[in-house]
Amino acid sequence: MAQTAIIPSKRHELKLDSKTTKSSLSEYQVTAPIRNLEYDLLNSLSFITLSGIFIFNGQHKFVFQIAEKFQPHFILIKGLIEFYRAKEHSVVYRKADNSFEINTLVSAVAPLHTFLGKIQDWLIREIEFKATLRKVIAFEDRYKKEKTTVYEALFNSHS
Repeated sequence: MAQTAIIPSKRHELKLDSKTTKSSLSEYQVTAPIRNLEYDLLNSLSFITLSGIFIFNGQHKFVFQIAEKFQPHFILIKGLIEFYRAKEHSVVYRKADNSFEINTLVSAVAPLHTFLGKIQDWLIREIEFKATLRKVIAFEDRYKKEKTTVYEALFNSHS
C-alpha cells in the first residue's frame, strides 16, 4: 500500500512500500488537500520555513525549519507553541537542527496557519519587549553609577 508524501524543498529518497523506492517527487501523483492554499499560507510566515509535508492515514506531519534570525529564540518558540497549542497538534522539537514537526489530523490543518501566525506575532512582540527591557536595565545601571558618583562628590566636598 503506497502513501502520499510531499517534500517541497529538498530531494529525499522515499521508500513507499517494500518494493518501491523513488527519489523524485515528480514520480508521485500528489493528491493532498493542503497542496495549494494552506501550503502557501504556511510558507508565508517569516519565522519558519515549511520544509516538508507528509500525509499518512488522515494525519498530516508538517516539518518546519526555524529561520536563521529566530534560531537564538528556539526555546521561546517552543514555550509559546507548547503553552498555546491545541490538543489536536502534537509537536516534536529538534534543537540540534533548529526545526520542529507538527503532527495533526486533516480536520485541524486549516487552523494551523492561524495558530502559527499568532505564535509569530507573540514571538516578535516578546523579542521587542526583551530588547527594550535590556535598554531600560542598562539605563538604570548607568543612572545608579552616575548617582553614586555625584553623591560621593557632594559628600567629599564637605569634608
